[in-house]
Amino acid sequence: MKIKRLVINFIAFFLAIAFCKAQGSIRGTVVDGNGQPLHGASVLLLHSKDSSFLKGSITEKNGNYLFEQISVGSYFISSSYTGLKETYSHTFLVSNGNIILIPTLRNFEKSIDLEKVNVTAKKPLFEQKIDRMVINVATSITNTGSTAL
Repeated sequence: MKIKRLVINFIAFFLAIAFCKAQGSIRGTVVDGNGQPLHGASVLLLHSKDSSFLKGSITEKNGNYLFEQISVGSYFISSSYTGLKETYSHTFLVSNGNIILIPTLRNFEKSIDLEKVNVTAKKPLFEQKIDRMVINVATSITNTGSTAL
């Protein structure tokens, strides 16, 4: 009985070691359009087949990020920062125990061109003047939808 239990424990130990080695790590850097490191940028590790979320991280002061203990598979990285466009890496494969170095992800500024701008103003219902109080009945909620009848 003891030998059977010892053999089972021995096999379980080697399977655990093999499982630990079947994981890799991913590292890279996120910079802005000028090449300056982005501190606090969101970095997501996503499955390549369905873009489902696996892990998330925030970049360090030097713009670096690290994902450890990643199972064997195909993935890609998504990087985002407030006011900058979201950036994606190419798809890559993680195999047994290797370290993947992702090329630097560069997040450029978002540019939004407006065709026109509409500025609207609304008078307040009550206005306090120096010598009087003015009530603007046109802005009263009871006035909306009413007719002359």
